[in-house]
Amino acid sequence: MKHLVMVAKSPWHPAIRREHALAAQATANGLHLDFIEAPTDIRRLGSSERMTWLRSFRPVPVQRSGSAFTTHSRSTLVPGHRNAAAAAVDNLLLRRTVNALCAAGDPSDTAVVVNVPWQWAATKDVVARRVFDAADDWNALLDGKRPHVRRMYQQIATEADTIIVANESLAALFPGREVVFVPNGAQSDLVGASTRPVGTSRRMVYVGTFSERFDADLVRDVMTRLPDWTLDLYGQFRYAGYGEEPAPEFAQLLEQFGPRIRWHGVVQRPEIAAVLDNAAVALVPHRPRYCRGQSSMKFLDYAARGRPVVSTTWETGLDRQSPPGVWFADEPASFARAVLAAADVDPATSASALAWARDQTWEQRWPKWAGAVFGVTADLSR
Repeated sequence: MKHLVMVAKSPWHPAIRREHALAAQATANGLHLDFIEAPTDIRRLGSSERMTWLRSFRPVPVQRSGSAFTTHSRSTLVPGHRNAAAAAVDNLLLRRTVNALCAAGDPSDTAVVVNVPWQWAATKDVVARRVFDAADDWNALLDGKRPHVRRMYQQIATEADTIIVANESLAALFPGREVVFVPNGAQSDLVGASTRPVGTSRRMVYVGTFSERFDADLVRDVMTRLPDWTLDLYGQFRYAGYGEEPAPEFAQLLEQFGPRIRWHGVVQRPEIAAVLDNAAVALVPHRPRYCRGQSSMKFLDYAARGRPVVSTTWETGLDRQSPPGVWFADEPASFARAVLAAADVDPATSASALAWARDQTWEQRWPKWAGAVFGVTADLSR
């Protein structure tokens, strides 16, 4: 049996990101999966979860459950993206877990997949295939302020057995290396059998993570120009320096618009369909400087329900990864006009978006991704 060790950039819950979808495909296809969650850090020391944080410093596995799918929580002191010293400490802790898990299987059938560059060093000397799955340009997300992250991309380019990218532009992070392009996919259980009419609702929706990427200034101006519209927001906070709390710009947005803008927390996968079906227009109001190399899962989720989309143009050639029924606008006035136009979408365009999503599912992505990870094209369950 093939053994996949996934060093993830997220905890297992909520299971809404690329690594979660690929993990689900791994177990569905008969692989043994160890999912190493993103670590909690010293900020938990002053919380009610401090004992859990302290216990998670122990190496794993303490005891294997025998299940084909196991999640592993862990702790660190300071997040590894902060600086080189923090990354070095985190990798020392993480390496114990990676080595223990890889030692449990046949090295020829084992692969370690890493999601963020500052955790790559934890795979040093591991007897298994070492793979980097790039879904983000962390140089851009960290505003170019972390030189150790840039150096790690260079090290990955030298050492990795395989590099997979979610967007072809991410290949530039790995000069001199061939990469395998596997974009994000749609959740097959989210893809509707038919589209729900947009109707007369004046409700917008955004489903995704809230960070500096989310353009709160643009949303504020658009809401001012569309006084009869409401906006429902679903997702986690991931603002730099704020932990699980919103940044001031987000809190001020909610305060200014009161009941017209509501944050509902994280939406679970089974609830997404109803959330999207209740909206007339779905939004992707992203700041371009934080979005280079993205493969938008929002486009896929929105298209899976046939929702019209209004998005900023956060990357050159974005239309190549966009479904039918996307309006692009970058200024408040044009964005507001695009919302009104999208709300008047014709049923044929919504049906085309649904068909597009049906052709982009994770089940269709899996063979190419898994083949690249294990360096094979044969039955991966053996």
